[in-house]
Amino acid sequence: MLLLGVLFGLPKEPEAAPSTLRVRVLSLMSSDTATITGTSLRVKGEGEQDFSSVPEIRVRARGKELEVSSDENTRQASVVTLAVPPGSLMSVRIRETERRFGARLQVTARNGRLFFLQELPVESYVAGVLASEMPADFPFEAKKAQAVLIRSYAISHRGRHAAEGYDFCDTTHCQAYAGQSSNSEENAAESTRGRILSFRGAAIAALYHSTCGGHTSPNQKVFGGQPLPYLQGVDDQSYCSASSHYEWQSTLSREDLGLALGFPVTTLRAEERESGGRWFVLSIDGRSMKVMDFLSEVGQRSGWNRLKSNWFEVKESDASLQFTGRGLGHGVGLCQWGARGMAELGKKYPEILRHYFPKTRLERR
Repeated sequence: MLLLGVLFGLPKEPEAAPSTLRVRVLSLMSSDTATITGTSLRVKGEGEQDFSSVPEIRVRARGKELEVSSDENTRQASVVTLAVPPGSLMSVRIRETERRFGARLQVTARNGRLFFLQELPVESYVAGVLASEMPADFPFEAKKAQAVLIRSYAISHRGRHAAEGYDFCDTTHCQAYAGQSSNSEENAAESTRGRILSFRGAAIAALYHSTCGGHTSPNQKVFGGQPLPYLQGVDDQSYCSASSHYEWQSTLSREDLGLALGFPVTTLRAEERESGGRWFVLSIDGRSMKVMDFLSEVGQRSGWNRLKSNWFEVKESDASLQFTGRGLGHGVGLCQWGARGMAELGKKYPEILRHYFPKTRLERR
């Protein structure tokens, strides 16, 4: 799901759908070496000079340069482009991890580490994100709804990393993307090809999360910023009640909480919250803190599933705080488990999207 603390901007004018995107991949796998294999793998250096058409190459970063090796030879380059035919995949192996990618992959070296950029069609990106962001066993109509949101996000946020030379990263800072997708995700992307949700002619801020726990919340209360008419919260009608995260409990010791926050914790109170629902601002011993910042600090240092959402009650004891909560994620926009519940009741993806994003329009770009 999109990161709890994700920040989003609104497109000021309607944007045309791009044909291709540049995505940084393998960003969390810092390494100076990788092995790439593939059928009909084409390898090019600067100036489109063919290095080879071989089944396997090895790439090593040496400062700002690359050493590219095959069974036939070893060459130096500052940038290498790898490509496979349509419908084919190349495999990138770093240590014990292997990922598969289609289309084109560009490799450079930055500070002695490999840097990978994939250039791919928008619909391939939609299918790849869908494979990473929604469980594989979810109903097809839920996947189609999610595909529309992924595409809407891609249009409204294209160039989020423009200063770094690409459109999106592959983490939840943008949208999680691991490359390969299955037939189900590809079919969901294809069956909704070009469709986005819009508001007043512009692609929406297409936020989503795992489990709302009963209702979604206004974007400005959770993230701050401008209230968006289509993100003011809806009653989930228990559509997400089958989620294992619908209700949860977690206990944190005062010591662990203090270490996570960097200061001791005596009392924790809500300063701003929904009635019986999500917290937006809390007070720790008189110190105000946005709940999304609180969850981020605790998640980074104590584990992301210790406090699953911003909807909780707190019971204090001498040595610990017990949290009883509902939902997983920030609670804004699409509830993925709610989408699953609606799909299992026979709802089609346009109805699912209308439920979670009222006042929006489903259109083709």
